[in-house]
Amino acid sequence: MSEPAAVPAAAESAALGHFTSRRLMSLFGVVPLGTFMVYHFYFHSFSHAGAAVYDENIRRLYAQPFHLAVAFLTVYLPLAWHSVLGFIVTTRSRPNFLQFTFFRNWMYTLQRASAIGLALFIPAHLVKARFSQVFFHQPIAWEHLNEGFRSPLTLGVYALGILGASFHLANGLWNFAVDWGILVGPRAQKAGSWVAVLSFLALAAMGFWAMSGFLAK
Repeated sequence: MSEPAAVPAAAESAALGHFTSRRLMSLFGVVPLGTFMVYHFYFHSFSHAGAAVYDENIRRLYAQPFHLAVAFLTVYLPLAWHSVLGFIVTTRSRPNFLQFTFFRNWMYTLQRASAIGLALFIPAHLVKARFSQVFFHQPIAWEHLNEGFRSPLTLGVYALGILGASFHLANGLWNFAVDWGILVGPRAQKAGSWVAVLSFLALAAMGFWAMSGFLAK
């Protein structure tokens, strides 16, 4: 007689696990990774100050004590954790297209598409830019990035990367606010959607501004 009761209990446990995974995924995506992304765009906006200033800022950054350890704990580890949780949540998700609005369905689809794009872009970006000295024996410098962006293919890939990362974070802010009970009810969630749109535009503008500094001849 006790066996039938185990089915709803298992279903409830699975639902709880899915909900917890979503909350943790959004937390890692917004707090450490979102903060880093804003800082990343801000830091590289020094590209407009010229090669000497940019290269000096890079040198000072990488000369900081425990720089690699801090980067691992605050960026690489959260990124790996967010990616794994994102994969788990995506495989478990069963979206109900009758439950959400047309706009939110598009946001759901674009969030998953941008995640796939970033899963391809971020490793390539790390190899090309962050670890260029290891893989290509080139120091990380303004001239190196200026030369790279002369390729239309590289420029296009980075433009898509900026758009994808900006959208993924901006829409992730909305998901974070919903998952953590900050946006409750249709009116609050609609207002949050506008905040997400404005966040996307601001982030994309920061990213393109930073990249444009490397396009000077």
